[in-house]
Amino acid sequence: MSESNSCVNCGEEVIGKYCHYCGQKYGIVRLTWAAMFDDLQKRLFGFDNKYARTVRDLTLRPHKVIQTILDGIRVIYLGPVGFYFLMLTLYLLIASMLDIDIQEMMIATGESINGETQENTARQQQFNDDLFSAMSNNFRIFSFLMVPFFVFGNRLLYRKSKMNLVEHSVVIFYSMGYPFLFSILLLVLYRFAGWNLGLYQVLPSVIFFAWVCSDFYSKNKVLGFLKGLLAYAIGYLFIMIVMFTIAIIYIVTSPEMIGSFASPNT
Repeated sequence: MSESNSCVNCGEEVIGKYCHYCGQKYGIVRLTWAAMFDDLQKRLFGFDNKYARTVRDLTLRPHKVIQTILDGIRVIYLGPVGFYFLMLTLYLLIASMLDIDIQEMMIATGESINGETQENTARQQQFNDDLFSAMSNNFRIFSFLMVPFFVFGNRLLYRKSKMNLVEHSVVIFYSMGYPFLFSILLLVLYRFAGWNLGLYQVLPSVIFFAWVCSDFYSKNKVLGFLKGLLAYAIGYLFIMIVMFTIAIIYIVTSPEMIGSFASPNT
């Protein structure tokens, strides 16, 4: 009697190493610690270690990752949106594991950036607290809402590339997802060393963004890097304009807030 070529999971006939129907590896593999950890990393980071490959190539040659996705090859790397969401989720997961309050860290960061400023009134302080609370409680939403502003910034600055908004978004999702690795390191420093680097924690994100733009869009790396910095500044300016507009609307529709700004010492 010949050995059965049936899949142990679904019963379909297997041709090759994997079942074409369900993806189960052919044969019964003895359960070992190595097999368990191999399955864990595949579940967490993608089949065939897509995560490690994506991080490696974004570090060394981001243009290759971006161009591969734009060429329609979707099996080598994690997709841009999936990568961004995974990095964001890892950041929040590690913050939770380290028992770090995102809102408290945002307030501390804001204070370290602003330095010693005039003491806020109760109403002004309430406005700041509400803002930080909304951002920390909806961190994923705010993180995704930032993306379109940088997409429009790149679309404006790199018009000659003839790429559409969706194609530019590939660049943005990768260039804004990767810096969460630096943010995770800063979480550890904040938790165990009490270091709050303030404005300096933004620098890795800005530098990596400019590096990706330089590597993908430009042949002249120095000028491309400077143009990448400008692209980031344009995207950030769009965000500031929208936030300023929302703040003005909030103040205008709140008479008490107007009074608190008019009389800062009360």
